[in-house]
Amino acid sequence: MSYTGVPQQRAMKDDTLKGGDIPPVLDVLYIHHSVSNHDSGLPVSGPHEAGKFLNSFFEQSVDAIFASCAADALASIDDAPDLLILALGRADATDCVLVASAATRFPRAALVALISAEESSEQEAQRLIALGVTDVIRYAELQIDLFRHVIYQALRLRQRELELTARAAYSDITGLFSGGLFLDLLAREIAAAVRGNTRLAVFCIEPAEIAPEAVHGEVAIELARRLRELVRTEDLLAQADMTTVLLLQTHVRDVAQCLAFANRLHAALEPYVPVRIGIAGAPEAGTHALTLIKAAKHAVADLRDRHEAGTRLHQPAHGTQLYPHPRVLEAGADLQSIWQRGELSVYFQPVVNRSRLTVVGFECLLRWEHPTRGLISAAAFLNPDDPAMVPVGNWLLRQACKALQAWQVLGWPHLSIAVNTSITELLHPRFSAVLDEAVSSHGLSFQQLILEIRTAELSKVTQGAERGGAPDDAADSDNHRIMDVLNQLDLRGVQIALDNVGAGGSTTELLRRFPASMLKLDPGVISSLGRDAVAAAVVHGAAGIAESLALSLVAEGVENSAQLKHLLNAGVTLLQGNFLHAPMSRQQVTDWLSAQPRPRTRGSLTDNTIGSA
Repeated sequence: MSYTGVPQQRAMKDDTLKGGDIPPVLDVLYIHHSVSNHDSGLPVSGPHEAGKFLNSFFEQSVDAIFASCAADALASIDDAPDLLILALGRADATDCVLVASAATRFPRAALVALISAEESSEQEAQRLIALGVTDVIRYAELQIDLFRHVIYQALRLRQRELELTARAAYSDITGLFSGGLFLDLLAREIAAAVRGNTRLAVFCIEPAEIAPEAVHGEVAIELARRLRELVRTEDLLAQADMTTVLLLQTHVRDVAQCLAFANRLHAALEPYVPVRIGIAGAPEAGTHALTLIKAAKHAVADLRDRHEAGTRLHQPAHGTQLYPHPRVLEAGADLQSIWQRGELSVYFQPVVNRSRLTVVGFECLLRWEHPTRGLISAAAFLNPDDPAMVPVGNWLLRQACKALQAWQVLGWPHLSIAVNTSITELLHPRFSAVLDEAVSSHGLSFQQLILEIRTAELSKVTQGAERGGAPDDAADSDNHRIMDVLNQLDLRGVQIALDNVGAGGSTTELLRRFPASMLKLDPGVISSLGRDAVAAAVVHGAAGIAESLALSLVAEGVENSAQLKHLLNAGVTLLQGNFLHAPMSRQQVTDWLSAQPRPRTRGSLTDNTIGSA
C-alpha cells in the first residue's frame, strides 16, 4: 500500500495521472539494495531492464544501480538527484540506516522506498517515513498507475516543502541563512561529528558598540558582507536576529584553532566595528543544536554584562554539559537506538467526562518495551532536549492519527487524540509540515488533535528570555518562535493543552503568553488530594481559571474514589487515570469501543456515551 494518505483505489482509477503530469525531473536515481534480489516490484529482472523501464517511464535517462552494498553506491554519487528510488528488503535496521543516510546526504531529493510486503510491517514502513522517506510502496501491491501517482505526489510534496523552506531559509536583510535553518543544519552536522568522532564549534558574533536602531540594518548588511570574506568556504553563516550572526565551523582541531580564528576576525573587523565573540564547542558544550547555540550566546552575554569586546569561550562547569538533564538514564537508554530496535510501543488512555459517562478522547502514551524489565514509562527514559525527540515525535504523531482514523471508521467520529510534544519538536522547522501531513493524510480535522506541552518546559523558555535581558538572547528567540508556532496551530484549530499544571511554573503567566484551550492537572497534585491542603487549593484555583477563560480542565492520574470525589466537588469532570481505565494498546481500544453502544447523536463530543469505565 501507499502511505501518502491517498486511497489506492483512487490512484488506480485516476486516468488523468499520465507520465506527462509528473513535474519536470532533472535527475532520477534508482538503487536496488541487493544483487541477489531482483524482485523489485517493477517489470524488470536486472539493472539493464530497470534502466530501460525507468527511462521510458520518465521519458529521460535514469541511473539504475543494483548493489550488494547500497551505502557504498550512495557514497559514490556526486550529484544530488531530484528523485531517489530505493528498492529495499524488510525495512530492517540496515535499511533504516540506509534511508537515514540517503535523507541526510540528499535532503532536497524526493525519496520513495519500495519494501517487501510479506516481510515488512506497517510500523516499519512508518519508521522509514519518519526517517525522511516521502512515501513507501509494498512490492506486491505495486502497479504502474499507483507507481506513477506516488512519484507524482512525492515530487509535488517535496517541491512544496522546498518552496516553504526557501521562504524562511534566508534573512531578508543580509541574505544569510535564517536562525531556523541554521538550527536544522547544525543538528545534522552534530550528528555527523558524533559518528565521525570529530569536533565542531559555534561562534556567536555581535557588535560591541550599540548602534542607533535606525541603522541596525546597515550594520547587519556590512557585518555580513565582511564576514563572508573572512570565513572558509565550508563554514555556515546565519542571521540570528538584526545584529547577531551565528557561524558554524566543522572539523575543528582544538580550542586554540577557534581562538586563533576569533583573533583574526577581531583584527579584520576592528576598523569597522568592534565585536564580541562567544564560542561553544561540541562535544564539550553539548551535542544538541539548541544547547550549543545557547552556550555560544551566553558566552557573548557574559562579555556584554562586562561591557567588553573580545572573545569568550564557553567552559561547562566541572566538565559537565551546559544544560544537563536532571534524569540519570540507565546504560543503553539511548532514544534513537531504542526506537530503531523497534522497542517503542504506543498505548492509549481514555479521557472520560464522568458526569455524563462519556469518553471524549484518548491520550497517546509512549512506552519502552525493555527486553528484561518489561514496559517502562516515558518519564523514565525520555529527555525532552534529546534531538531524537524529533523523529520519534513525528512517528508518535502519525501513530496517534492513524489510531483515531480507525476508531472513526468504527463509528466514533468525534473523539480527540492528545499527543505529548516537547519544545525540541516545536522548534524544529518542519514540525508544522509534519503535523499537517499526519492530520490531513488520515482524514482528521485539526480540532481533534491536542498537543500537550509541559508547563515546566514552557516556563524554562520564558524564564530564560527574562534572564537574558536583551531581545537578541537565544531564549528570547526561542520564546518568540514557540509563540509563532503555537499561534499558527491555534488558528488552524489544533488544541493546545498546558500539561502538568501545579507541578511548577506560573500557569497564569503562560496563559498570557501562549494560546491554550486546555489545562491538565499534574498527577502529583491529584495523588495529594485529601492529605494536602495546597493540592486542593491548586485544583480549585485551576478550576476557577478554566471556568473564567472557558478552558477545558482535565485531571490526570485519578487512582481512587476519594480523589474522584474531591475532583467532582471542585467541578472537575474531565478525568483520566487507572481508576477509570488503564492504558490500552490500539487493538484493546478497538475491542473496548466495539463493545460500547455507538454514540446516539453525532453533534457533540459529549454524546460518546460509554457503558462502564
